[in-house]
Amino acid sequence: MLFRSDVYKTKAELLQAQLKKVGFDMSIQIMDHAEYLRRTRTGGNFQITFRNKALFVDIDSYAYAVFHPKGSTEGGGGPNDPYLTPLLEQQRQESDAAKRKDLVRTIVKYANEQAYRLGLIYVPRYNVYSPKVKGMPSHYQSNGQEYLNAWIAK
Repeated sequence: MLFRSDVYKTKAELLQAQLKKVGFDMSIQIMDHAEYLRRTRTGGNFQITFRNKALFVDIDSYAYAVFHPKGSTEGGGGPNDPYLTPLLEQQRQESDAAKRKDLVRTIVKYANEQAYRLGLIYVPRYNVYSPKVKGMPSHYQSNGQEYLNAWIAK
């Protein structure tokens, strides 16, 4: 396992212990952030790393970024899969909601079957705001959009 700081050490050790129970031996390497980015962006020699990708409003914000070879904003891109890549591009262009829904379901099912990316840990996020903060949406977005219409009452 490759990760970028001691922040993830406890999670890595927990995963290591759980994998050992089912017969997998996992070594842990901690490195500085610059080296971590270099290794993960250039397909360095590792099998597991902690990497997160938020979902913003539409499934495409995750699916394209993670599974399309040119999609990642973090560099490196996703797999160059001759079946999956055209589906990802097609769902971006599909204007019929029902057809797009079917395409997205096909993408998700296929990506899960290939196990290109497995969700091992999900950490819930809680936001607490003062009653003076007004205009916040009832749902959470992590791209800063939730603050566009927020204001503080006096």
